[in-house]
Amino acid sequence: MGAFATSYIKTTSAQVTRSADAASMTGTNFSSWYNAGEGSFYNEQTFNGLNPAGVFGAVWSFNSYPNDVSYVYNPSNSSGLFVRDGTTQANLTNTYTVGVPQKAAAVLRLNDFALSTNGNTPVTDTSGLLPSLVGPFLIGGSVANGVKGAMTIRKLSYYPIRVTDAQLQALTS
Repeated sequence: MGAFATSYIKTTSAQVTRSADAASMTGTNFSSWYNAGEGSFYNEQTFNGLNPAGVFGAVWSFNSYPNDVSYVYNPSNSSGLFVRDGTTQANLTNTYTVGVPQKAAAVLRLNDFALSTNGNTPVTDTSGLLPSLVGPFLIGGSVANGVKGAMTIRKLSYYPIRVTDAQLQALTS
């Protein structure tokens, strides 16, 4: 079992639908493990449907608008690492297929961003600031637009160091 329970689903003889879960961390629950200088994320997810036009979802995100770091996906089958410090600092994307599991690994460090999905060679950006983040850290949603998204998150890991590009590719193979 995880560190917190998801929303309750009452079982009856009738089919039940509930809202999507979106977990969040703030304060020392966030700052005690987050390395503001560099870090690496690994996530496995399946996007179960397309969002409406103009609506972006997030597998995970750090938000203190207008500064944010997110693994986002959009209605045009594109997903990836998005970093903003008032203005866009990095926007590394790839494509996804609805209903097909995806493995993604991303790194962030000053002037050093990279993203690999499904064992592909990482795409990189060697210019950009890291935003000052105070949280919250969200899983399955975004403060910026409140979207929880149509996805299933299988795994999410964080490393407080910048792993190598070869490690990014190996993690997602």
